[in-house]
Order: sequence, then C-alpha cells, then structure tokens
Amino acid sequence: LTPPKRWHLVVLLRKVESIAGELTALVEDPTGEAIATFDREVGSLHPKAVMEGTVLLLTNVVAWRAIEAPTSISAPKRRRLWTSDTSKPRLLVVPRGVARYFVASDSSAEETAALLAEARSTISGGGGA
Repeated sequence: LTPPKRWHLVVLLRKVESIAGELTALVEDPTGEAIATFDREVGSLHPKAVMEGTVLLLTNVVAWRAIEAPTSISAPKRRRLWTSDTSKPRLLVVPRGVARYFVASDSSAEETAALLAEARSTISGGGGA
C-alpha cells in the first residue's frame, strides 16, 4: 500500500456540520469540492476556523478517495447526506494542518470592496499594486 498523499490547500468552507462531536465540512477550491473531517482539537484551538464562509490555508493535509460500500439489492433507498457522498475526495484536518484562516469579519466592508476591486483589475489585465 502506498501512503496517502499530503496536500497544501486553500479552501472555502461552504457547509459545516457537527454530528456527535465530529466536525465535517463541505469545502471548495478552484479544482472542485471535497469533504473535510476535522480533528476535535481544531474546533477547540481555532473555533472561528470551522465556520461557514471561512477560508483555510491548510498544510500537509491527508487526502483520499472514498470507497462506496456495496449495498444489498433489497436494501431500502435512503436519502443520501452530503457527508456520505463518495464521489468527492476526503480530507483529514488536524490542528497542525491549519496554517492560517480568514474569517469574513476580519476586514471591514471598505477593505473588502477595495480588495475585490484590486482582484478584478488584476484579473482583467489592469495591473494592480
């Protein structure tokens, strides 16, 4: 067996759920979506890091592809939760993997507007600072 790959990622937390004390989030980056499971200590050490809308800079995060367990033909159809989606990659986030996080409340509306204008200018070829 080969060890799981480790990644450095910048992700946006789209949806966060806590089930039986386990924090799970639907995260997104430019390549697509993944489902992240957070070690319990991440929520204790960085409570704002595990909120919808937060952007995380992650280092050395373990990633793998989920495998769908076979089901019986006679098994009743159940509504699938987004957390059980096997088509999305999985991430395991431990405290040392959270290098930095950015919360929407970290900047004022004016600062956010200025950053957005600068980003748009840079993308459209206007240069920027």
